[in-house]
Amino acid sequence: MNKTNSSNRQDSLSQVNTKIKPQPEHVYVIFTSKEYDPESEHGITEGVMRIETCYPYTNDMALISYTFLSRSKNFDIAFLHWNLKREELKRPTKSTDKMNIVMMSKDFLLTVNPIDLDKKGPSMTREEALELRERLVGKIIWIIDRRDIVSDSVKLIQTETRVPVCF
Repeated sequence: MNKTNSSNRQDSLSQVNTKIKPQPEHVYVIFTSKEYDPESEHGITEGVMRIETCYPYTNDMALISYTFLSRSKNFDIAFLHWNLKREELKRPTKSTDKMNIVMMSKDFLLTVNPIDLDKKGPSMTREEALELRERLVGKIIWIIDRRDIVSDSVKLIQTETRVPVCF
């Protein structure tokens, strides 16, 4: 990870919102992400890739994108987190314009049954991945990146997924 990605990642770790609490009916997905390497010809080919994008002028976090993909099996599932600024919108604000990042005790992991992409992902077929993506559309999905688990706490990132227009 280069120095810029490392500092952006550290900034996003400190920008947490503790007003919203994850609910039992929400979906939880856990994995160990890999940073996107812009110098690599193809990026990663298997696993979960993480990309963070910042607003160009204020350097505030605009988007965290996780993509669970398998080039060999020809599938991907994008999990998107964003916080849009009201002054940048050309339309009325929607409730999904601001997603949450929450710090929880590691004990929280004992109360949920997350989908573990590190375990299930490598053996998942294209059909199973596409079925999973269909089941997740429209749900509140909390991402648990093992890279964001520290001594006694875990960071949960609210995301959503969408079915792409063309695949």
